[in-house]
Amino acid sequence: MVLIYSLLRQTRTPSVDTQADSLGPQYVLQDAELTRYGANGVPEIRAHAVQLDQYHSGRTTGSGLRVTTLNPQHPWIATAQHGDLQGRGQPIYLYGDVQAHGRWPDTLQPLTITSTHLWLDPATHELHTNALVTLTSQGRTGTADHGMRANWLTHSLSLLGKVHMNYEVSARH
Repeated sequence: MVLIYSLLRQTRTPSVDTQADSLGPQYVLQDAELTRYGANGVPEIRAHAVQLDQYHSGRTTGSGLRVTTLNPQHPWIATAQHGDLQGRGQPIYLYGDVQAHGRWPDTLQPLTITSTHLWLDPATHELHTNALVTLTSQGRTGTADHGMRANWLTHSLSLLGKVHMNYEVSARH
């Protein structure tokens, strides 16, 4: 099943009507694909969910998520156990063993970032979190205690807080 979303921008904070949501989902979709379009009508983000739950309050949650930014030069692919996929241009909130796969800006080497939660914001073209992140790639690993910000259009990456990096340097003969 394919579900196509066309979204406009509203607030940044997901709202939850717990009384309406306590009734359970209004409907459930299995193996769903969503596409978010920018103001210019160009697809910007594609998401696949093993299951989507739409609640009476308008809240949409997903499980088994894979979200891809659609920048052909520097895409990011984020996976998570769970997420909130609010409409109207609001950021996507992923949580539960989140992994984001992209590339280092300086070397273009593949990079994996792991965290407890991550936001993907189509308005700013950023992936960001304020939680501890672990970075792994060939030749270097590290952590940033206060999270990170990555822009998929400008291909920038900022590590926040106490940053610890380990580099593997090959010996030259």
